[in-house]
Amino acid sequence: MKKDSNLKPFYGRRSLVATAVNRRFSRRLLELMKEKGLNQSKLALILCTKQQNISRWIAGETLPRMRMAEKIAGVFNVSVEDLIGNPLTIEADFEIAVLPVLGKIPAGVPLESATDIVGEVEVPKAMLQRYGDVFALMVLGESMTGAGIMPGDVVIVAKNVEIRNGDVAAVKLNDYDTTLKRIIYDEDHVILQAENPKFKPIILSKDKLSEKGFEILGRVVKLVRDF
Repeated sequence: MKKDSNLKPFYGRRSLVATAVNRRFSRRLLELMKEKGLNQSKLALILCTKQQNISRWIAGETLPRMRMAEKIAGVFNVSVEDLIGNPLTIEADFEIAVLPVLGKIPAGVPLESATDIVGEVEVPKAMLQRYGDVFALMVLGESMTGAGIMPGDVVIVAKNVEIRNGDVAAVKLNDYDTTLKRIIYDEDHVILQAENPKFKPIILSKDKLSEKGFEILGRVVKLVRDF
């Protein structure tokens, strides 16, 4: 099953800022280690910690606790703020837009289209600048779990972008039914492929698509998940 690297969940402003802080710390730690000629194992020995912790910091997965951050800052003779940065300053660099969630889309058996607003979701404004016309839908069903798309997730769909072979897209099958599937093109068919072996692909003949009211509404460009 193919998992889309571009569909990493976005958890909202707080998590976006936290991720930026982690990445800044990761970059700064690598710079300081290079300046001092320290590798992960040597730094772990100096700090009396596991090398696994160093690896996770460098990967941007976690931050050290404050006492450890102070210890790291002491090793490199820098301040904790120089090491980690100021989250309030980093937060100011992020502008957030609020999109209405226009309905629920099945990642499973196609269901009747929904246009009711069922909530709101925060996304980076940079996404709107990049993709232009976008809309948000809440995911129902489990047919796309292999692509990392879970029930209750919100997908951000861009309308005016190229739909490439293998992209995940929101699709209108007819005047009533919509679904979320991976688009596979072959010579004579459009295949709507699930990412869960429990669900069969939907195979549509290209020469009959216009008769049925088939329409690709847009490509999924981002995933938003609450936790």
